[in-house]
Amino acid sequence: MSLESAKYECLNLNSIKIHTVSMGSDNNKTPILLLHGFPEFHYSYRYLMPLLARDRKVVAIDQRGYHKSSKPKRVKNYRLEYLMSDVVGVIKKISNSKKVILVGHDWGGAVAWHVARCYPKHVEKLIILNCPPADLLFNAMTKIPRQLLMSYYIFLFQLPLIPERLFRLSNFKMLRIMQKSIKTERGRVSKEEIEEYIRCFNRPRGLSGINYYRAAFRDAMRGRLDPKRKVQCPTLVLWGTKDFALHTNLTLYFKEYVHQKKDLRIKYFKDVGHFTPEEIPTKIAEEILDFV
Repeated sequence: MSLESAKYECLNLNSIKIHTVSMGSDNNKTPILLLHGFPEFHYSYRYLMPLLARDRKVVAIDQRGYHKSSKPKRVKNYRLEYLMSDVVGVIKKISNSKKVILVGHDWGGAVAWHVARCYPKHVEKLIILNCPPADLLFNAMTKIPRQLLMSYYIFLFQLPLIPERLFRLSNFKMLRIMQKSIKTERGRVSKEEIEEYIRCFNRPRGLSGINYYRAAFRDAMRGRLDPKRKVQCPTLVLWGTKDFALHTNLTLYFKEYVHQKKDLRIKYFKDVGHFTPEEIPTKIAEEILDFV
């Protein structure tokens, strides 16, 4: 399983360039669009994409601020309204029906929740991998005390420059440790795979993804995160219960974010951590393909 046969291209969306990776046949089935989290990029779906591409076209993007996509300098350019606009722009270019099966992990999940709520006509089905809606996460810090402790890094990321410098210390030692801790179906992440991540973030403004946290925190403090809308499509949540950053009790509130007449399914995976697309890609692919 690899991305060797994938097609790589950049899409121009107004003033933003979004790098995409695609696999699978462009048949009449609704394509699957994959959104990654932090600190990741499209490469985090390297195991999952070939499995999904057996059934239909699959596209993974590097969201703004990552890898070969545009990296605006100002924090305000990483607000959810802009992240959503990027995704909708990609959907219009890759899908004949202007709809996708939208899959998001970590920050990609937060963006996916919001796209489904704010742009329902572009999302046929929603699949979330270990991520709550952004507004729920900030609200849950008062409802789930443990989550406040688990979210310490969000507050650290509000500092200017320091988080970026910490990540770059000792040739990205923090990132290397994080990747080495991930146990995949094939064993530990290899040195070659880790180097792919290092190359991604060791670019000018390569850690711009930290601005997602800054922009969201500012909007949360101003009460701008909640669009007051619910998801209007069938929704599947796949959740590793040993997530170090997100408490499983967050999932108890998800029914409040999906229209009651729509199908909401939540499946938990014991002994699986935060990085579900890399840890259990075969199981994730099976669940996704069964759902769609």
